[in-house]
Amino acid sequence: MFSAETMEKDIVKNEHIKYFDGLRGYSVVLVMFCHTPYFEYGWIGVPVFFALSGYLITNILINSRTSENYFKAFYSRRILRIFPIYFLCLILIRLFDHYYKSWGIDDLWYYVFYIQNFKLAIDQWQSNFPIFFNHTWSLAVEEQFYLVFPFLVWVMDSKKLKITCICLMFIGLLSRYIIVSELPQNQTIYYVNTICNLDYLGGGALIAIFLNRNEMNGLKVLLKVLTAVCLLLYFVISPLVFHKPLFTLSLTLAESHELNLMFMLPVILSIVLILKTFRNKFLDVVFGNKVFIFLGKISYGLYLYHLPVFYWADHYVHWHNPLVFTGVRFALTILISYISFMVIETPFLNLKRYFNYQANDNPLNKQVS
Repeated sequence: MFSAETMEKDIVKNEHIKYFDGLRGYSVVLVMFCHTPYFEYGWIGVPVFFALSGYLITNILINSRTSENYFKAFYSRRILRIFPIYFLCLILIRLFDHYYKSWGIDDLWYYVFYIQNFKLAIDQWQSNFPIFFNHTWSLAVEEQFYLVFPFLVWVMDSKKLKITCICLMFIGLLSRYIIVSELPQNQTIYYVNTICNLDYLGGGALIAIFLNRNEMNGLKVLLKVLTAVCLLLYFVISPLVFHKPLFTLSLTLAESHELNLMFMLPVILSIVLILKTFRNKFLDVVFGNKVFIFLGKISYGLYLYHLPVFYWADHYVHWHNPLVFTGVRFALTILISYISFMVIETPFLNLKRYFNYQANDNPLNKQVS
């Protein structure tokens, strides 16, 4: 038996890993640089966020699925973390448009219900909504995952859940591969579609399941198989499908981007696994860096605010040196995100204490196996 207090401490301990804050910090900086002229491959940060979310959320769900308030606690805590500043942004956009008529916001309801990624996928990144909020497609993907996955964890034992996550991984990987092969003219649908990102979410979830059951050997075998499959797709099948040399610069954006997305999966999952299971001085220096841990703690605000801040700075701040101007935009984003974290996010996060997971001591409660 265990108490509700013990359960809550265990879940919070599992949920918070110092190195993951550092990894979040690096990831969000990469995403921010992706929206500057200096590093177009910063999109790599988004799949990292997906894999981390898959791992952390699954870890919480597995450790709390026997609690009496499993669904209430999970969804309440997610709402307190995600909704406040997201809907604050939507309200401000709506008010600004009402008074200044600067933008079209006919697609507002897609953003309210977190389905903007499907709108952007179908219309190839076009939306009747401010373009500086299109990057929230990734939040839509995560929310859709959160909506369904807790039910799978609740009804399945570990064996079935592992099989489900493996299926999700290969569905995501193969769906991107098929879409980019059949629809190379649409460079958006394979990137923002929820189905096409299931491999990262499912992969992170699978790591959580294996580690919770202390099945390191099985996890290592899975990563080896996954790496072999990705290498096969990357070095053999893709050149045959595209009929072009693998590393030629003449590949379309969709083709080159897809090749990278395929190959990144085992790399990202391996990074998550290493950060969870190993401790050494190198990892302390790189991922235990105080600067990036700080950026990781405010990474949600950094991700959400950076494009609106960049948009505002581009229109209202003029600086001749582009490098210095980029630094100014980054500094403004960090300042706003920190203030947001302290003034808006933290008070809501403190409300999580009213939604702690409660132990269920009923002997008829289903066993996790």
